[in-house]
Amino acid sequence: MLFRSDLDLVALKRMKLIGVTFRTRSLNEKIAITQAMSADLDAHFASGRIKPMVDRTFAFDEALAAQDYMRSNAHLGKIVLTL
Repeated sequence: MLFRSDLDLVALKRMKLIGVTFRTRSLNEKIAITQAMSADLDAHFASGRIKPMVDRTFAFDEALAAQDYMRSNAHLGKIVLTL
């Protein structure tokens, strides 16, 4: 599970949830952001403190079905292809 939050706790602590897009970023900006995120989070992933939230897993030969599922916008988390 990557991130699930009690929204009452978010409000209580006056936190903000912010969405971003990378579509408008240059390749160099994307690389810099990825490197900074990796430096901040790699140890947490390695320790298991945070985990990616996987919605559904598809075999590689079901890639078209996975793409259809992604287009349906019914997922919450990552869609993973396996060999």
